[in-house]
Amino acid sequence: MELGNAGLKEPSFYEKRIEYCREFCRLFPETDRLIIENMKRAEAESYFMLGMVEEGDRAFRDLVEEFPGSAWVYIGWGDMYWLYAGSKAPCDYDRAENIYRMALERNVDGRDDVLERLQMLEEERTGR
Repeated sequence: MELGNAGLKEPSFYEKRIEYCREFCRLFPETDRLIIENMKRAEAESYFMLGMVEEGDRAFRDLVEEFPGSAWVYIGWGDMYWLYAGSKAPCDYDRAENIYRMALERNVDGRDDVLERLQMLEEERTGR
């Protein structure tokens, strides 16, 4: 988390965050699944923050394969396209909506969180 905060001021910390998260997952693969998921999500988000959108998309696709039932994988990915202020991805409401809807199709845990994000997106999109 601190590397992410530091990256807001100095982007090179996002590179360090990617390295740290990868190393953590490599060294401690038996760690609680939620911690591994969050580490990998932080890595994927860091790519977006560095403007490496294709790498970020690839990392999130891998996360979806590994944690298909987690709403926050999809929410984190969709947020990169409109909500996350530091993301270098172009604003794309349709892309974000499609990612959120993918979560609903897969009947994820945390469905209410996904529905809330869809509502926020629609309000932002329509200016309500």
